[in-house]
Amino acid sequence: MSGLVISITTGFAFVCGALAIVFGCYFAARKILNPGLEGDRTHDAATTVAVRIAALHGLILALVYAQELDDYKGIRNNLIEEAVAISDVYNDAVRYGRGDCRADPAGPRQLCRDRCRRGMGYARASSRPVAQGLGAVERRL
Repeated sequence: MSGLVISITTGFAFVCGALAIVFGCYFAARKILNPGLEGDRTHDAATTVAVRIAALHGLILALVYAQELDDYKGIRNNLIEEAVAISDVYNDAVRYGRGDCRADPAGPRQLCRDRCRRGMGYARASSRPVAQGLGAVERRL
């Protein structure tokens, strides 16, 4: 606990020292470099800086939006591919002799689950490749 207090105190002292150095340099530079004869042009400078900062914020916001839109499109494409794969499994089940799938609502779901498990990586544990595993499932149907 004592080490934590010392660490916090050291960090606070470092921050205060850094702020003192920064503000000291700032006020010394204003005192030395500002003769006081010119009018105050701070408002003009602040206006142009504010416009530039607003433009940068707009650019950052546009980039973040574009990134999120790209992520959304990627997820959407993956979902479309999965939906097509499931519909292919269902149509293959009907085509290759499981005509009772449409009559039994639980039939296609169970068949799709079994087929997807065998075809999408679960067949890798066996000695046959995944593509042969898909063909073997179709032949058994």
